[in-house]
Amino acid sequence: MNIITPNIIQNVFPAPKWLEHSRAKVSVLFLVLLSLLFGAGRNEQFPTLPTQKNIFPFREKGLWGYIDSSGSRMIPPIYLAASRFTEGLAAVREEGKPGYGYIDQSGKYMIEARFDYAEPFKNGLAKVYLLGKPYFIDSIGKIVFEHPFVELRKIEGSTCYEGGTASGKAALLDAHGNFLTDTIYGSINDFVEGIAIVTDTSKKKIGRYDFYDGTYGAIDTAGIIIVPLHVYSTLKPFQNGFAIATKRDSTHLQCVLDRKGKIRFGQQQELWRFGYAAEGFSDGLAIIEFYAISFDSASNRSIKKVHAGVIDTLGNILFHNPEWEKMTSYSNGRAFVELPNDEWIMIDKHGKQVGENRFMEWNDGYNHCKWGEFYNGRARVKRNDHVWAVIDTTGNFVPLSYQQNPIDDCQMTHLFYAANTEEPYIIWNSTSNHQLCGNWSWVDRETIHDDLIRVVLENNRQAYINQYGKTIWMEQHYKPQNDKLNIDFMNSGYCYASSFWHPLLNGIGGWGKVKNRSNLLSPKVKKVNTNSLQLIIDTSSKADWFGYQGCKIYLANFGWGRYYFRAQNSRLYIKLQAKTPADIWKDIEYIPSSFCGNSYHAVYLPSKHYWAFKMPTYHGTYATKIRAIVTYKAKLFSEKYDTLYSNEIDAQINLAQFWRRLPYFSTGIMDPYDE
Repeated sequence: MNIITPNIIQNVFPAPKWLEHSRAKVSVLFLVLLSLLFGAGRNEQFPTLPTQKNIFPFREKGLWGYIDSSGSRMIPPIYLAASRFTEGLAAVREEGKPGYGYIDQSGKYMIEARFDYAEPFKNGLAKVYLLGKPYFIDSIGKIVFEHPFVELRKIEGSTCYEGGTASGKAALLDAHGNFLTDTIYGSINDFVEGIAIVTDTSKKKIGRYDFYDGTYGAIDTAGIIIVPLHVYSTLKPFQNGFAIATKRDSTHLQCVLDRKGKIRFGQQQELWRFGYAAEGFSDGLAIIEFYAISFDSASNRSIKKVHAGVIDTLGNILFHNPEWEKMTSYSNGRAFVELPNDEWIMIDKHGKQVGENRFMEWNDGYNHCKWGEFYNGRARVKRNDHVWAVIDTTGNFVPLSYQQNPIDDCQMTHLFYAANTEEPYIIWNSTSNHQLCGNWSWVDRETIHDDLIRVVLENNRQAYINQYGKTIWMEQHYKPQNDKLNIDFMNSGYCYASSFWHPLLNGIGGWGKVKNRSNLLSPKVKKVNTNSLQLIIDTSSKADWFGYQGCKIYLANFGWGRYYFRAQNSRLYIKLQAKTPADIWKDIEYIPSSFCGNSYHAVYLPSKHYWAFKMPTYHGTYATKIRAIVTYKAKLFSEKYDTLYSNEIDAQINLAQFWRRLPYFSTGIMDPYDE
C-alpha cells in the first residue's frame, strides 16, 4: 500500500516527522508557528450545512478518514490527504484517483477528483490547481473563469482577484476575470475600506545592482487610481478614511491623504512626524512624535525625538506630554504610553490615565497579536512582574487561573500558548472563564469553537478533545513500513556531506556537522559515463529513507582533480528533477534559503572519492523520468559553476511536486531558514 505522510493540506496537521529531519531537525516551536501562522482564514469559522453534524478528519496508519464528535467513525480511513469540512465539502486525495476532489459528509464525491491540489471552500469558492495553474471553482466544480496568469489570488475585502505573471507583474480582475487594470503593478494588497495599496515594478540602478523603486499608490475596487505611483515613497493602508504617506521628492513631506487621494494636511518631519511604526488613524486619532532642533553651528543642526502626542484627522494636535516617550495606536478608545522609567500606562482618548496598573512592553517575536492592542474590549499585556495577562478597557486584569503564558489569540477569547516546551497550553473561554490545560505541542486555532478541538501531543501524535477537555480520539503510533513516499509538494534538499579539513576552505557551517565524509571509491560505485565527475542514481542499492523506500545517490570523483560544491550547513545543492507533461525538465525538490551568512560554505570532493546519499522512492499518479542535478566548479576561486546531471530513471510522482512548496518559518538564528 502506498501511504502519504501526514496530511499535506496546510490547515490540517503539522509537518510529518521525516520532514523535520530533512529540514535539519526543526524544533517543536516551528510546528506551532507553521500551524498558527499558516492557512487561509485562520480566525474565521467556516459555515457547515445546518442539517449535518460536524465530522472531523482523523489519521490511522498514514491514511485519513472522518469521525463525529463522539469519536465514532463516519468515513473509514482511505484517503492520502483530507481537509476539514467547510461549507459541506472537504478536499481529499485518494489512492487510484487522478488527484484531489471534494466529498460530502457521506463520502460521496460531489466534485470529481481531477485537481493537482485543492484548498477548502470559503464564501462559495475554492482555489484549485490544474497542471500547476491556479483556478477558482464554485460548489459544483465549475471553473469561475479562465485566465492567462501563473498565480491567482482572491483579494480580501472585495470580489476582485489579483492575477500574477511569471515576470512578477500583477493586474486587478473583476469577479468574472475581466481586466480592471493592466499588468502594471508589482503587487496589489488587500482592500481596506474599499481601497488597496499597490506597488511599482520599475527598478533603478545603484552601482552594479538593480533595486525596486519602492513607490506606492492606491486603487479602488474598480481599478480606478486613487493615489498615482511615483509620488509617494511610503503609503499606509487607509484607516478611518485617511492614509499616511511620505512624499518621494526631496522634501520627504509626511502627508495625510483622504479617500480621493487629496492631501488633507502635511507637516515637515523636522517639527513632528508620524512614528515609524504608525499605521494610520484609529478611532479617528493618530500618534505623532515631536522633535527638537538644536544647532551646534550655523550650518550644523541635529534633530532629536522628544516625546509623543496625538493628532486628529484635521491636523489638530490634541494633546502631548513631555513624559510620553512612546505610544501605541488607539484601539477601543485606549492607548498605551511609555514613561521615562520604562513602564507603560493606559490612557483614554483625552490623554487621561485609565486605572492604576503599570505594564511592561514585550515583543516575543512569534506572537501575531500586538502587545497592548484591544480586541473585543481586551488586550494582552505583560505585568511588571514579567507575567503575561489580559486586561479590559478599565485597566483591570481579567481573572485567570493561568497567567504565566503569552496569549496567542487576537480576539482575546480562548487561547494561551506555552512560553517554552515545558509549559502547557491553556484554552480559555472568556465568557465562562472555563479553562482547559494540557501538555500539547500545538493547538489548532481553527477548531477552538468546534465540538472537538484538535491538538498535537508531545510525541507528534494527533488527538481530539472536547470542550470539557476529555480526549475523544488519539492517534496510535505508526511507523511507515517500507512504503513509497506519496506527497503532493516539493521536498526540501536532504543530501548532507562534509569534507576533510582544508586550510583554503571556510568551514563555518560545514565542519563536523555531519558524519558523511567522502570515502575512497569502491566497486559498488559504478560509472554511468566517461566523465571524471559523476552523479549516479543507483536504484539497485536499496535504502531506508526515514522509514520509506529509497535508493542511493552517489557523487563520485573518478578523476585526479578536486571538485568544489556549495553547501548550506553541510547540505549540498543536490535536488531531483522530473519531466513535465510538456516534456520539460523541472525541479521537484528545492534547496531552502538561509538568512544567516554563516550557513553558507564550500565542501570539496577529493580525487578517487565519493559521497553516498539516500533518496526517497516517490509514488504518484504521473509516470515520468527523474534525474538528479548539482552545480560544481573545478577551481575554488572561480566564479563560474558548471552543472552536472545524473542518469535518468523511471518514476511516478504527483503533479503538485512540480510547483507546490510547504511554507516554512524560521524559529531563530539556529534555524535560519524561511520560505
